[in-house]
Order: sequence, then structure tokens, then C-alpha cells
Amino acid sequence: MSPVKNPSGHWPYALRLRGSVTPSILSKIVFIGLYAALVSSISLLTERSLGISPILISVLGFVVGLSLSFKTTTAYARWWEGRIAWQTIATQSRSLARLMMVHVPENTAKDCFIKKSAVDLLKIYPAAVMHQLRERRSEGARFVLRVPHLMTYASVAGTPVSPPSRPRTSAFKRAKQHRAEAVDYNKETALHGCLPVEIAMHLSAFGVWATCTQGCPNYVGQQIALCVAGLTDALGVCERLLRSPIPLAYNIVISQIVWVFMLALPFQLEDQLGWYTPALVMVTGLFCFGLEGIARELENPFGDDANDLPLEEYCEAIELELTVMTALDRTEFAAWALDERNLAFGKSGMEEKLEGMTIEEAHRQVLQLALQTCSKYLFRAGNDMAGVYDGIHEAA
Repeated sequence: MSPVKNPSGHWPYALRLRGSVTPSILSKIVFIGLYAALVSSISLLTERSLGISPILISVLGFVVGLSLSFKTTTAYARWWEGRIAWQTIATQSRSLARLMMVHVPENTAKDCFIKKSAVDLLKIYPAAVMHQLRERRSEGARFVLRVPHLMTYASVAGTPVSPPSRPRTSAFKRAKQHRAEAVDYNKETALHGCLPVEIAMHLSAFGVWATCTQGCPNYVGQQIALCVAGLTDALGVCERLLRSPIPLAYNIVISQIVWVFMLALPFQLEDQLGWYTPALVMVTGLFCFGLEGIARELENPFGDDANDLPLEEYCEAIELELTVMTALDRTEFAAWALDERNLAFGKSGMEEKLEGMTIEEAHRQVLQLALQTCSKYLFRAGNDMAGVYDGIHEAA
């Protein structure tokens, strides 16, 4: 069997560095290797043996395995929940765009422009969510340039939402400065608010316009409201994952457990392995510190790390899909169904088939075509029921 390889390259996963946490933990591995070499040197080059009973490997190894399993499982669950939330954004965006383009009529050119503007707002919603989660709201200004009349902090103030950096002072002075600047800073941030929520408000207003002004049925407005609610719910899930990390106490104690295990490991292996102890300790450190590093990256799936969710790709894919949808005219199903290229009733022209055909004959034609299809597939599968369907087809 060939080794598992990355679909985008030629190197097997075991030899890859891109996307690996090895570069970030390399300093720890080097340190623990030098530490193990020091222990081995003292034991082998002097008469003082530093070896201890290897029974601690079993005891500490069980605790380390349990701790790392908890951390990696929890981190992956958060990563996967973030992926589900972004798929919800994609699904609700498609559904909302479909409702806008198909179920909302266009009576004037103004109506067409309003619908196009609403879909443009929907296009930038994923990008606004991405920058909101990464807390780079000022970078979202380039998306707001498409709708510059939105009253956002990025377009009005033009400055980052984070407070300006200050030189280090005492805690008392920092608290005093914070109280003095709180009023002005709150005024600035109030202009920003939350860009995804603001976009959702405009999309909800579009649903009200479609129902009250365009005369759409109430269910259309209700479905638009449900789609917008789905978008804001997905935003809430992402914000919950972002602002509710694994408790600090867990991270501290798990890190302490791993370090105690790694620092005690050379003393337990020195008597049996001798000069091979540093190599084995470094390999063990690669696995232990690697799992801890992976969990640390996956804990926040919305960052820029190689193992985080590719939010830029999600945003571009959603925007492309919605752009294609708005590039097409409002779909009229009757025009599509009666097109000459439609082969629903066979390979001949549609108009000739339908002229002079009663509803009973149309139903009979549909039944015959369906039975022919069933018989063909059953014959391919070698099913004896194919003959039964052929008999039904002849009777029809």
C-alpha cells in the first residue's frame, strides 16, 4: 500500500512540515533533548547514577495520555462545531438568495436594483463574520466599501476598534486612564457595533419591504426572517466558541503534567538505554508536545494557523455562488419546462408532443417513461423483477 499523501503535493504526511506543529515546538524538543543528554552524561561519565525506577512511566504516562486525550478531543469538537456553523452560513445564504431572486417580484427597475443591493449585502456577510471573529474589524472596511453608506465604525471613524497603545504604567494609573477615556472610547465603538448584525438588520428590513411593498405572501417574509435568524444563530455559535475558551486551569495543569512527565523521563530510561536516552526522549517530546500544540491551535478554529478553518475560501465560495445566482434572470419555471431542449416526453419537440394531448394521455406518457427507466436500471442490476416491470409497461 502506498503511503498516505497530501492531495496537493507529493510528500507523505509523515514527512511534511507545512501544516505541522513541529516548528512551533522545536525549541521545546531541543531543550528536552539537551536536558536528557545532560542527565545521561552525568550518569555515564561519573560514578553517580541518576536512574530511578521506570514504574513512573506507567503512572505518569496514563495521566499524560488521559490529559492529552481530553484536550485534543475538546479542541477538535470546537473545531468541528465551528465548521458546522460556517456550513450553516453557506446554506442559509443560498436559501436567502434563492428567496430573494425567485419569490420577490420585480415590477420596476427600482425593484431590480433593490434586490441586487440586498444580495450584495448578503455577499459580504460571511466576510464580515470572518473579520468579526478575528477581531480585525478595521480590515473589514474593504468589504464595506461596496456599501459605503452603512453607518459602521470602519467606514465612519476609519480607525481600529482596539484602544490605542499606551506606555507601561502602574496598575493604578492605568485604571485611572481607563476611567478617563471610557466615555470617548465608548462613543467611538458605538459607531461600529457589530457589522454582521447590522447587515442582518438590513436583510430583515428587505423581508418587510418584500411583504409590505411588493405584495409577497406572508410565508415569503417568514422564510426570509428564518434565514436571517439562521445567519445570526451561526454568528452566535462562532462567538461562543471564540469567547469561551477551555478554562485556564485545565491548560495550566495539562501543561504541568506533560512537563513533569518529560523531565522525569530521562531518569527512568537512563539505566536501560544509556546514550540512546536523549534520542528517545526527543521522540517522545515530539509526540507529547505535538498533541498539546495541535489542541492549542484547534481550540480557536477561526485564526490564521495552517490547521484553522480556511475562512477566506469559504467567503470566496459563497460570494461566487451568489454572484452567479444574481447574474441570471428571475427563473420562470414554465419557460424552462417548455423549452425545446427539455426531453421530459422523449427526444422529439415539446410543442408537437403537447398539442392535442389530454391530461390523461400526459399522465399515461409520464407513467410509460418512468416504467422504461425502472426496467432499464433493474435489467442492469440483473434483477428478475425487470420482466415484471416490462409486463406492466406493455399493459400501460
